[in-house]
Amino acid sequence: MYTNKNDITRLDKKIECHRKYNSTWMEFICPDKLLFNDIPIDDINSTILKSIESLHITGKYDIRGPLTRIPSNICRFIKLQVYNKK
Repeated sequence: MYTNKNDITRLDKKIECHRKYNSTWMEFICPDKLLFNDIPIDDINSTILKSIESLHITGKYDIRGPLTRIPSNICRFIKLQVYNKK
C-alpha cells in the first residue's frame, strides 16, 4: 500500500512484520513472539537504505523484541543516526 510516493507501507509475509519507511526513517512493528537476528531489508533498494537516518523496531503493543542483538546488516544504513529498538 502506498500512502504517497515517499511513504511506503507493506506487510512482509516472510517474517510477518509491518514495515513503513520514507526517505529518512524506517519502522518495523512485529508480532509479539517473533524474534530475528537481522533486519529484513533485502528487498529494499540500496539507495533507500543509504538514506535512512532513523530506524525503529518494536513488537506489537510496545512489548520487548523482536531483535535479540544488534543486527549484522545494520551497516547497510550508512547514514543511520538513531537506532531505537524496544
